[in-house]
This record gives sequence, C-alpha cells and structure tokens, in this order.
Amino acid sequence: MSLDESVIRSRIESCPRLGSLRKINSTFQDLANADRDYTGQIAEIIRRDPSLTSRLLQMVNSVFYGLSNTVNSVEDAVFYLGTKQIKQLALATPVLEDMQKFTEKAPDMDWVSFWQQSIGCAIMTRELLSFTNVEAKGDADYISGLVFGVGYLVAIYAFPDQMKEIYQQKPETEKAFRDLQMELVGWDHSEVGAYYMESHGIPSDIRMPVMHQLNPEEAGDYKHFSSAIYVAKRMVSEFMSNQSKDQNKDEPKERTPQKTFNIPLPNTPAWHLCPELHFLLSNEGNPEFSVSSLRYSLSHLPDMLKGLV
Repeated sequence: MSLDESVIRSRIESCPRLGSLRKINSTFQDLANADRDYTGQIAEIIRRDPSLTSRLLQMVNSVFYGLSNTVNSVEDAVFYLGTKQIKQLALATPVLEDMQKFTEKAPDMDWVSFWQQSIGCAIMTRELLSFTNVEAKGDADYISGLVFGVGYLVAIYAFPDQMKEIYQQKPETEKAFRDLQMELVGWDHSEVGAYYMESHGIPSDIRMPVMHQLNPEEAGDYKHFSSAIYVAKRMVSEFMSNQSKDQNKDEPKERTPQKTFNIPLPNTPAWHLCPELHFLLSNEGNPEFSVSSLRYSLSHLPDMLKGLV
C-alpha cells in the first residue's frame, strides 16, 4: 500500500540538501576563468582543493595507464588530460561528495557502480547535446546528467523500508523498479527527484530534464535535454553490461554471490535505435557518422570512470 502524499512530501523535504547544485564551488569558478594556455595557473587552482587533486591524479594514472612512470605532478596531469576534462572533474567532485550524504541508509548498495553511472550519464548527455543546436545554460547539461539518479538517492533516504523491500525483490529493469515504487511508495524516482529539487530550490534547467527523463516528449522546452538523458542512460547501460561480461570471463565459475544491490539502468530500446536519438540528430547531415562518433566516445568511458570513481 502506497504512502499518503503529505507523508511523501514531508519526508522528501527533510532530506539532506545538495548545496553544490545551487552554487558551484569556487574552485570550478576559478577554473572556468583560467586561461587554457597557462597550465601552471590551472594547476595552482587545483592544488587548493585536496579532494580534486586526489581525483585528478587518480584519473590521469588510470586513463594513461601505459605511461612508464606514475604521474605525481598536477601540472603533468593537466597536460595529459586537457582543460575540458579537468573542468568536468572539478564540476563532478563537489556534487558527488554531496550525494554521498544519502548512502548511509543503504550500505549494501553498489555505490561505485552508481557513481560510475552518474558520471557516465553526465559525459554522454553533454556529448549527445553537442550534436544539436541547443545550448545549455552554464553547465546545466552536464549537471542534469550527473544527477539523473537523485530520485533513487532521495527515495532510499526518505523511504528506507519500502526501498529495502523493492531491492529484495531484485527488479531487473527500470520499469519493474518503477512499478514497485508506485505500489509501495506512491511516486516513482523521477517524481521523487523532481519534487526534491523543486523543494530545495534547484533551477528548472537542471530539474526539468531529470523530471522528464522517462518521458522526454512531455518536457516542453527541455525536450532536448531530457532526450539526451534518456539516450545517455541506455548508452551507459550498454557500457556497464559489457564491463560486467568482461569481468565474469575472468572470474571462476563458482564464485561468491554478489551481496550488493544495483540501480537498474534501461537497456531497451538499444540507444542507437531510440527515437530520442534521431530527434537529437535531426539536424545532422550525416547521422551515421554522428553515431560512430558517439560509439567512439562510449568506448573511452571505462578508463575515464575508473579514474573518477
């Protein structure tokens, strides 16, 4: 039996805030204003933030694992990665650290996979929108992709008993997960996430794409952004599925059953067959080339995510 709507709203409103979504930290603002030609200037800004420095060095040594020596210098890391990836890392770091406030209510979740899903969705959302003539306000495209799963986090925190029951039933698809949410909570994760962001003053250009990630056709002025998240989730699902298959090949047949729960990503329809993708590429003269370019970007996600999470 689902909860009363007044109870749902009250519990969501009592959840921790994501302050980083309302005001990007000073590190990122400084990076955005830094001259891209001055590696030393960018490196000095990064060194002010120990968490960002740690993630940066972890990332560069994962992505460029073929280097003869480990990269220990921030200047060298900036040189290898480039300012575009540095800025994305600076943007993701405070948001992910904020989102970790919610994890205490579900210690059995596979949070590493969830953070990988979040960053992967952010990267591919921005990549998809680069093929359109739509420009995001600031970094709303990247952030909305990054927080596509905020509704899951809030639901786990606000409705722990109901969400525990859902996970015990091990739904394998996003639709099955959503159906159980509607039955036991009364709202699905997109509704929970949208109300959470609205009640905490998150701007509409971040909130609306997340709210309509399941139904981009209803997103109005935000249809491009919701469509990008819709497709990006399926792209990341393909990547995660392939990664899981590769890991299973190397594991013994008799292995210990996995005890953690995963947030299911949609894998149908396949991302390259989504009408939402064709909508995003409608102004492209050579959509086949664009799809090939997206496949190339997707193939580079594994090493990137290892470095970030």
